[in-house]
Amino acid sequence: MKSIKICYALLLAVFLCGCGQTKPVETTAPDARAIEAQLTTIWDARETWRVLEEMDGWCYAVTDLDGNGQLEILSSETHGTGNYTTLRAWEVSEDGSSLNPIAAPAEDGAGGPVLASGYYSDENPSKEDVETYTDGSGITYYIQTDINKDGAAHYYETKLAVFLKDGKMDSQIIATKQTDYDASGTETVTCQDGSGNTLSEDDYENAVQLHFAGLPQKNATFGWLTCVHTEELHEEELQASWENFQK
Repeated sequence: MKSIKICYALLLAVFLCGCGQTKPVETTAPDARAIEAQLTTIWDARETWRVLEEMDGWCYAVTDLDGNGQLEILSSETHGTGNYTTLRAWEVSEDGSSLNPIAAPAEDGAGGPVLASGYYSDENPSKEDVETYTDGSGITYYIQTDINKDGAAHYYETKLAVFLKDGKMDSQIIATKQTDYDASGTETVTCQDGSGNTLSEDDYENAVQLHFAGLPQKNATFGWLTCVHTEELHEEELQASWENFQK
């Protein structure tokens, strides 16, 4: 009877010890064969994810934003003198046989998350670091600054946190900055947080760090394929883009 009580006490202690610990976030690292098969699935569907217009600027990247082992293909394009960027993206299905849409702009072409190369390079893929934060549930937020303009007198800057959750990409507006010039050239700068509250310019610059204070921060690396025409794109470049992605 005494030994039974001791065993029960030990089991209870182990159970309580386990309950007091935070379960680590699990990510799936696919093996090389699974990666190769997924890249082939992406390549075979290239007519689906190719940009709609190869005009001003466009780029592609292979990623695994949520670390679930299912690769994504990002297809981003920027148009017009206002530098308006739109993103469409797909994730390989769980069985690896097809692509599921995870991001697209609204029907009017506006809105939606933005993930794009910050510059266009002759080197493909071009490696580009992106600031990230990961919360306790394992969601990773990728920080982007979307910049566009309306004529020569109005400039708009938006700090976004882009994330992939439950098979859909979304974004949070962290802060915005609007710069206007009147006829005499006088500059007016207006900054706000994501809720519309006024910010100083210094607070705007630090808005991301303040918003995610206390969360672990690191840099992810994207391998962007920039301004590659469809007829010049090869499956090996998708492999190179993936090999440059580090979360």
